[in-house]
Amino acid sequence: MVTTDTPTSTDQQGDETDIRPLRRSRPVRIARGTVFLAVALVLGGFIYQHAAAAVDDINHPPPGARIEVGDHWLHLLCRGSGSPTVVLESGLGGFSQDWSHLQPDIATTTRVCAYDRAGYGWSDGVADPKTSIETADDLHTLLVNGGETGPFLLVGHSLGGLHVRTFALRYPDDVAGVILVDSSHEQQATRLAMLAPLDDAQLAGLTMCRRVALLGLPRLLGLNDAAVPSTLPISADVRAAWVSRLNQTRFCATVRDEFVAARAETSRATPPAGLGDLPLTVLASGRDPFAEQEPVDGVAEGDLEEASRIAAELQAELAELSTRSTYRVVADAGHYVHWDEPAEVVGAIDDAIASWRHDGPFESAPGND
Repeated sequence: MVTTDTPTSTDQQGDETDIRPLRRSRPVRIARGTVFLAVALVLGGFIYQHAAAAVDDINHPPPGARIEVGDHWLHLLCRGSGSPTVVLESGLGGFSQDWSHLQPDIATTTRVCAYDRAGYGWSDGVADPKTSIETADDLHTLLVNGGETGPFLLVGHSLGGLHVRTFALRYPDDVAGVILVDSSHEQQATRLAMLAPLDDAQLAGLTMCRRVALLGLPRLLGLNDAAVPSTLPISADVRAAWVSRLNQTRFCATVRDEFVAARAETSRATPPAGLGDLPLTVLASGRDPFAEQEPVDGVAEGDLEEASRIAAELQAELAELSTRSTYRVVADAGHYVHWDEPAEVVGAIDDAIASWRHDGPFESAPGND
């Protein structure tokens, strides 16, 4: 009689007991592998960004001088000689390199200085974003500690326009005049409230950039390279130095913090303070700032049309801040007038210098204090 071994129920149960852990272990191994890979990518990205930033610091040292201003150091780049001294103040996200294509031309006429606000370029970062008053005070201290003497012809783009007007109000005896390049207005966020969803989207993008910058993703993907206009007549070395500063780990965080602070600065109930008879030039963009705006939930086409009208009104109002003002709409320029039509900005600076040299220092009128 031939017998065959037939597994008993107990044996079957034993086999199943042996197999089940193997079946459960596969997803566990996958999960563990995924976690390990994620940790490796994060660690690798962090190391990559840290090492690349260190190399950037070696390859692209500050072109100017780093000067102590209170508890931090700011970068100041000055060229040329003569009076008045032109001081260039950048907009949100900008720094001294924004003016690298203009500064050499201006330096053939007079002394000209560009600088980096806290957290940008070659300047130290700070724990909290600066108010416009604190920024103006920082700039004044920087110029004094850097050995620069007034009077100063202040040129401010966008948010920088608000900062230079604050400087002029706080230090009127040191100021020869102000040139605003499509400047921010203290009430623009309030009067352009229909664009709040656009601001929210931009803030969300900056928040995301701040996070991924720690892993070097903007650097790896070259996201910031396009922020340097290809049309500007600058050398390859200057362009590389500019990009290196945009790829700093702290760059997106600084822009985000300044964006939040700027919202508060441009949501005031009161209009901008008058500048008395201080020589003032307002250069406004002639192109519709929202003509190519991508659709955003909560912002209708009619909102954009209304916003364009209000934006033009705000620029015209800035020209009314002084009894000695000039207002120009630069037809072919967008918001970055000094990039799109640099000759217009240089021309306005030359005109202001010639006027000051011809007329001499003006006496501050009541209301400038």
